[in-house]
Amino acid sequence: MTELDDFSRRIRDAASPEDVFGALAGDQLAAARKIYRRLARIAHADHYVTEREKQLAHEAFVKLSALWTQCQARIQSGFYGTNQTSAPLGTVLSSAHAYTLEALHQRGELSNVYQAVDENNQPRLVKVALARSVNDLLKAEAHTLQYLAKKLHDASVSNFIPALQESFQVSVDNAIHLHVNVFDYATTFRSLTEVMAEYPNGVNSRHFVWIYKRLLSLLGAVHDAHCIHGAVLPTHVLVEPATHAILLVDWCFAVKPDHAACAMSNAYRSWYPPEVIARKKLTPATDLYMAARCMTYALGGDNGDVPRHVPERFRRVLAPCLLGNPAYRSQDAWELYNELDVAARVVYGNAQYEPLVMPALEA
Repeated sequence: MTELDDFSRRIRDAASPEDVFGALAGDQLAAARKIYRRLARIAHADHYVTEREKQLAHEAFVKLSALWTQCQARIQSGFYGTNQTSAPLGTVLSSAHAYTLEALHQRGELSNVYQAVDENNQPRLVKVALARSVNDLLKAEAHTLQYLAKKLHDASVSNFIPALQESFQVSVDNAIHLHVNVFDYATTFRSLTEVMAEYPNGVNSRHFVWIYKRLLSLLGAVHDAHCIHGAVLPTHVLVEPATHAILLVDWCFAVKPDHAACAMSNAYRSWYPPEVIARKKLTPATDLYMAARCMTYALGGDNGDVPRHVPERFRRVLAPCLLGNPAYRSQDAWELYNELDVAARVVYGNAQYEPLVMPALEA
């Protein structure tokens, strides 16, 4: 039996994180992360040749990622290694479903996002407004996603937006009504901020190409549907290392073209182009500026500057997107996509799969 076969069997039979990560002494999170990295290396599909091995590795990696998420939640709640289950943070009820909140996934300026399961034990992300004053933004997000789900007919881009399950309000203390949006939970996606935590000097340019191309294809389709995302930030751009898919999340700030921004993230104020700060009309050039800013960040650049090591052909694609005046900036995501495609062929030749290892594997 090969190492992959043995690990695949163990991960398939695992009923809890403890079945995979075992007893953890000392700094439990650090110890678990070390084990996760070793197991992720075994389960990385690119290390194998046959279709059977690749499929086996992919299935094992998906299960491993889910158990790693549960492991972190149990450690943080103090329940790892005990017979207790993680204490739920509460239950959110809609007219059709009950969502048990298990862990805080992300703390935001406008809302908190929780890892949860529904009554059928299906993983979900539950996004809850922090105050009534931002209810309209979560309602707008739901409306935008429902609208785009009807407009984006090409599965190659429609899968790049979150799968909204339902949108509703809940009552808190029988007085305050807060809006809630519920999404599918894709456990293997990582934000660009998480990627940069593993690659502080930036990913290589091959990764830049596939991430940027997918982001541009989505923005092109979204702009064709007369919608501006308005907040293309590194916390909102998620990538799936194994399949090279992306997700663009947090559509609370989306507007129609030629409308001013309805709000912005204060924590990322310096990432926005001048027209957002000045509350002027937004255009596709607004999203393209922020997407390029994310890409310079992913390449290891500071403050929107493209690092010197980046091939000149790619620098020429990014530079027109980062101009201050939107009238002179790149305007069309599809044209930019084609420019990037040509540049990539000049630099690298025919496209080929380049594995992005997350987390970065230890030597």
